Amino acid sequence: MGGMSTLAALAVAALQAGAPACGCAQFAPDAAQPVPASAALSADAIILRDFALFSQRRIGADLIRKQGPYLHTLSSYFPHCADDALKLAWLRRTLADAADTRLFAERLAQHYDNGRACPVPPQ
Repeated sequence: MGGMSTLAALAVAALQAGAPACGCAQFAPDAAQPVPASAALSADAIILRDFALFSQRRIGADLIRKQGPYLHTLSSYFPHCADDALKLAWLRRTLADAADTRLFAERLAQHYDNGRACPVPPQ
């Protein structure tokens, strides 16, 4: 029983020191790829980013099915991508290339603000 309390005390001390108790510092949020500050994003881009952030799994499922309400909502933010097949390919590649949900959401928001066409990123 004393070993468990010692382990708990060490974990609390490590957390208070700011280090993950599990020894997995490389997975800490601060160790993730830096995401550009979103202060420069427009209000609509922030809405898009938040939608993508909280709906990534459903967006991915809609991309697999090539239809669905989440994909439709996401596609409506990119009317300048006239070709739906190209838009679908671009969204798939953007999702696949993103290391995490935040990066995917930020890329979509930045792309929306830049108003560029939807080229398929190189594989």
